Amino acid sequence: MKAYIFITFLTNSLISWYSETRISKKILSGEVAIDLLKPLDFQKARAAETIGSSLMEGTIAAIMIGVTLMLAGGIMLPELSFTFALFIISLLASLLIKFCIVYIVGLVCFWISNSIGVAWMRAAVTNFLSGAMIPLSFFPAWLELIAKVFPFQGIVYTPASIYLERLNTTEAVQEIGLQFFWIIVLWFLAKGIWNWAVRQVTIYGG
Repeated sequence: MKAYIFITFLTNSLISWYSETRISKKILSGEVAIDLLKPLDFQKARAAETIGSSLMEGTIAAIMIGVTLMLAGGIMLPELSFTFALFIISLLASLLIKFCIVYIVGLVCFWISNSIGVAWMRAAVTNFLSGAMIPLSFFPAWLELIAKVFPFQGIVYTPASIYLERLNTTEAVQEIGLQFFWIIVLWFLAKGIWNWAVRQVTIYGG
């Protein structure tokens, strides 16, 4: 359980509240109009910003949480180095899935002005369906099945299952493949929402 808690805190700290609200603030403040004039893809630029800050924030969080858990008696480590490599890949995929979800929720602010409420709702749904609050294996069978239909499990439950060696190598590779499938789906869904939103943007004076 200590290892699972470590992974939960690590994945939740990869994207900070500042990184999450930065996208919605650009939209609500009108700063997005300046981005529309730049020869940059808005989605790729936000991804670069978020991933860059997340790697730094995640590293600091991992060190702090790791030291705390070591003082509390240590945590379980994977027996195979190959498992740890798969975990790192899954963790990076987790970051991309969470970014896509955060980005899509941020784009909702083109239509809704209450960014804080939307962000809290996103956090509640994500934490519950990703297994951050309760491991999905503890869910009733019907609820576990529903949770695994959505991409949220790829944020916490999948990397945690790989780290704890609940999956064999073939199953781990399949789950990582499913993570990347959701990254592609969410990425293009976000691109579609963005293209739809900017066609409705009205910029006064221009």
